[in-house]
Amino acid sequence: PQTDAYEKIFPFSLAEQNKLNSHLPDHWTPYFLFAFSSGLRQGEQIVLRPTDIDWTKKTVRISRAATRDENGKFMIGKTKNRHSRRTIKLLPVMYEALVAQKEIYDRFKGEYFFCTPEGNRISSDHLRKMVWIPTLKKAGLTYREMKQTRHSFATNALSCGENPLWIAKVMGHRDTDMIIRVYGKYI
Repeated sequence: PQTDAYEKIFPFSLAEQNKLNSHLPDHWTPYFLFAFSSGLRQGEQIVLRPTDIDWTKKTVRISRAATRDENGKFMIGKTKNRHSRRTIKLLPVMYEALVAQKEIYDRFKGEYFFCTPEGNRISSDHLRKMVWIPTLKKAGLTYREMKQTRHSFATNALSCGENPLWIAKVMGHRDTDMIIRVYGKYI
């Protein structure tokens, strides 16, 4: 039987985002601020490199993503599709999150811009188990998958009156069809 792949959208309200962010360990606050404000897929965010950010033009280029191969092994490759390879003009909140992360990155100078407290590449499983779930519990919020940061970006942007074309571009969608069909009902 076919099910709606987007049936499990459970976006965070702005108040819930603020509550969650206030309970995050300091190291992870910029990561999740950027996740909620940029709409990037987690696989795109964890493999951002410092060279993907143009501090002068205030843009970020998305050209790769972390995924799993057919055996479940971690790999880095191209984004989901050609529409997902994009350059995003940073909103002030996105830019501020990256500036805060740059202070963390500068301590380690690793390969990836977002990193663990030891300066290593982020493991999604570890992040979920050791940071996300405990923070949701501390904040007293209902469990949701980390991909709800992306869904929250879309629903909150629509609710604030942002142009669906802009939202689709930021999220790496081909057009507004999915934005309106999937997220419109959450406004």
